[in-house]
Amino acid sequence: MLAGPSRALRTSGLAYRRSHRRSSCPLRSSADPGLDDLFGVSSSELKGLGLVQSRTRDNGLVPIVPVINENEVDAAVQRAAHALAHTVVRIRYEFRTDWTGEPSIFFRIVLTDEAAKRPRLNDIANSIALVLKREVKPEEHGLHTYFNFRSAAEQAELNEPAWA
Repeated sequence: MLAGPSRALRTSGLAYRRSHRRSSCPLRSSADPGLDDLFGVSSSELKGLGLVQSRTRDNGLVPIVPVINENEVDAAVQRAAHALAHTVVRIRYEFRTDWTGEPSIFFRIVLTDEAAKRPRLNDIANSIALVLKREVKPEEHGLHTYFNFRSAAEQAELNEPAWA
């Protein structure tokens, strides 16, 4: 607890009587010059009260754009499609951000009608996802993965160009 009536900081909150002379903003990061004596207290006292955190700055507003060799990804998807030929008709994919703004790869997988039958669908979908992750290695590219499945009959009925 801080003592003395001349202190601008109390444990119950901030009173910034002295801060208006130096800055229009009473709260500043520990990296800012002049933090000591800004409130009439040292930065170590502020840190002790949990009002100032000492950590390195994070460029959280700078987007992290993964470097992706699309030829490598395409070759990996082709290898996976070849390995999965008994259950997969074709695999399409695209790079875009997901709902959180993170870079992602979205797979559209057309299954054979036999593979799309209910009793085996969950197991087949999981094995396809594992093979694609093993081949493409999206985590090495900083990508989140999303998988969408459709049967060949369903694609024939819907006839969406993105899935063709």
